[in-house]
Amino acid sequence: MRLIDTLRNLVQNIAIIIIITTFLEMLLPNTQMRRYVRLVLGLFVIAMILNPITSILSSEMDFEVGSWVPPGTESDLETILTDGSNMSRMSQEAALEEYRLRLEQQIAALVKLVPSAGSVDVEVALQENREDSLPGAVKKVEITITTDEDSENADGFGEETGVESVEIGSEEGKEDTGRHENKKQIQQRVVSIITDFFSLDSRQVEVEVI
Repeated sequence: MRLIDTLRNLVQNIAIIIIITTFLEMLLPNTQMRRYVRLVLGLFVIAMILNPITSILSSEMDFEVGSWVPPGTESDLETILTDGSNMSRMSQEAALEEYRLRLEQQIAALVKLVPSAGSVDVEVALQENREDSLPGAVKKVEITITTDEDSENADGFGEETGVESVEIGSEEGKEDTGRHENKKQIQQRVVSIITDFFSLDSRQVEVEVI
């Protein structure tokens, strides 16, 4: 039984007892017996009041008042919690995407500082959200570099020296060999810069020079 039901029954019983007591006083003659009847009825009213109170204290009551709880509160609460969780997930995904784009721009700017690096295309893959990894941890970096032919001899690559070179083989073969070595040097330099700057492992960085 709920508390509100117990209080309702208590008020009804007290009202009935008061009506009966008033009716009996009207019937009793104005004698000494009337005081004893009032005493007995008063004790009866006190017993009627104390009985529900002792029942409430000795038993576990459901103190929830139904009229105070709007209908559908539990389902509305679940909907609010679900919507809040979805909004939090979407906000986190948007923040990670913005972080990934800015990271790609920063890596591209660093790579362009390397001599002979023309246009740069960067793709960054982030770790999936797991308990054993931090949000936004870099999983892999793929860099595609298109060399600038006009600056291939920059930074000491293919510098002319005072010693006259001896021609062995065809000019075309030597040119291909020089370009291959130049691309390899660019790859090594870019990998070194990115791994040192972002504290990554060299296996996480792939560089292709075309």
